Amino acid sequence: MDPARSGRAENGQALAPEPPGPGQGRRRARSIEIAAASVVTLVCLLAPVLIVLGLPATWLMVAAALAIKGGALIGWWPILEPMFSWTTIGVVAALALLADVTDTVAGALGAKRAGGSRRSYIGAIIGGIPGAIIGTFMLPVPLVGTLAGGAIGAGLGAMLFQLTSAQHTIGSASKVGAGAAAGWLVAVIIKLVIALIVGAILVTAAWID
Repeated sequence: MDPARSGRAENGQALAPEPPGPGQGRRRARSIEIAAASVVTLVCLLAPVLIVLGLPATWLMVAAALAIKGGALIGWWPILEPMFSWTTIGVVAALALLADVTDTVAGALGAKRAGGSRRSYIGAIIGGIPGAIIGTFMLPVPLVGTLAGGAIGAGLGAMLFQLTSAQHTIGSASKVGAGAAAGWLVAVIIKLVIALIVGAILVTAAWID
């Protein structure tokens, strides 16, 4: 009997296993590539909900792309083809930065145009996050309850923080709250649009060779 086929040498000792061929290595790399693309897709699908909840989901998408790019470069996992170019990562990072700037400016302008102070803007941020969470469960319609709850929470937070100033009455603080709610809603909608663009770029790059 051929020793190579029997798995033992003539002296009865077990032969060392043969190294995997190029076909097996390529299949393993392809499996890792599909798993990485699936992770990116999942992160991009969750991003809109996370954004409405006040979490930095756009940067989470960028971080997922960077982790895959960096892991492939240092050899943590074999990737057949570069999934994301540095140009792609640079573009989505710039979009994430634009989303943050828009969030800050829109929220501040919403409160400021209604006569609010910096404390009202802080109150809008503090009230928007729990408001979005509560709205998600109170009105279980995808994104609608989260958006409505976040806007109401931001408005109430801004109004309450504005009332801590002796110069403002309930009437003036209510106007500030309404402005802060509108600013919060505009900021979230803009961030959602940017997140959808970032997600489309990353998912397309992940799945299309």
